[in-house]
Amino acid sequence: MSRTIIFLLGLIALALLTFLCIRKHTPEIQSDIQSRAVSVLSSEPTRWTKVAVDGRNVILTGVAPSEELREKAEEMAKSVQGVVSVDNQITVTQPELESVLEPESESQLTQEQVPEPEPEPVIQSPYENQFTKTKDGIVLSGWVPDEDQHQALLLLAKQKFGEDKVIDKLQVAAGAPDGWLQTAKAAITGLAYFKEGVANITDTKLDLSGEVLNEAAKVNVETELPTMLPENFKINFDLNVPQLAIEEIHPEPVAQDAGLSCAKAFEETLAGEKIHFATDSAGVRKREQSVLEKVVEFSNSCPNSIIEVSGYTDARGSEAYNKKLSQKRAEAVVQKLIKKGLRPGRVKAKGYGEANPLSENSSRQGQALNRRIEFKYINEGE
Repeated sequence: MSRTIIFLLGLIALALLTFLCIRKHTPEIQSDIQSRAVSVLSSEPTRWTKVAVDGRNVILTGVAPSEELREKAEEMAKSVQGVVSVDNQITVTQPELESVLEPESESQLTQEQVPEPEPEPVIQSPYENQFTKTKDGIVLSGWVPDEDQHQALLLLAKQKFGEDKVIDKLQVAAGAPDGWLQTAKAAITGLAYFKEGVANITDTKLDLSGEVLNEAAKVNVETELPTMLPENFKINFDLNVPQLAIEEIHPEPVAQDAGLSCAKAFEETLAGEKIHFATDSAGVRKREQSVLEKVVEFSNSCPNSIIEVSGYTDARGSEAYNKKLSQKRAEAVVQKLIKKGLRPGRVKAKGYGEANPLSENSSRQGQALNRRIEFKYINEGE
């Protein structure tokens, strides 16, 4: 067999082998091109494009928002590696025809074409609110000038009575008098001294009625609340004191040497009392209520004395953090005492951080003993 024939047969075999390889791998190549073309065109602004592939040829269909985007989709498809040609069958959406005729005068506008004026805000008169304190919490109803003041009032109520003890029925409306928010906050603050009570705000008048916690709470409400109101508001009280509370807050008269007697009474009743806290917490637990009641009872029997609420922490954490946490603990106890009827001027909060530990901080038991409140008698009252 001649060399020529052998060479021709070799070429034929090579061509056949190449054809078979291409035919075998064509579906894989086509799938790869479609996958990459879809990936390129699937995001904005060409995500509306539909892609089909025939071999190395890409066919584009879909409705483009504009001619510019139609051409952009074609350019993006051509940039895909392996694409030989692009058959762009994309159509362009037809924009709606808009009238270009201007009306000759305003009188030619139809009623539908004339924009309706925005409604005037509803002004409430009289401007009324009712805040009702019950054993279960507080209900806020009536009007509030805007959403910012609405949220400010809710925040105060939740701080005073608890996150889940506030029922919100307030609605936004115009017409509030000057100083309304200041008065509304004062009313909520005053209701913290009530077992059950109602604060009614009508324009520039605040009526406060109901049953207070005790005689000391009544004095606080009647003396402190008027100072919290703006000058244009007036306040009326109708307060009741439970008979039991009246008897409780009038203990046996103290001796003539009141300072000495009160100091002695303090040493006997409160000097050793403490309130303890959970780790990294300033929350006063319910089991500490009896200690708080002793403090209030002592203060009522020695009305000119001042009590320091001294806060402490264990030694964990930085010195600055512990000082801040101890102050929070002292202030939390003071707020509880005021809520029980102790006059604000007769109690002070002071945080000492990790100072004066009662026990070693190397054990959990020792740390728990050091996380505490102590009470100090100060004879500085008038």
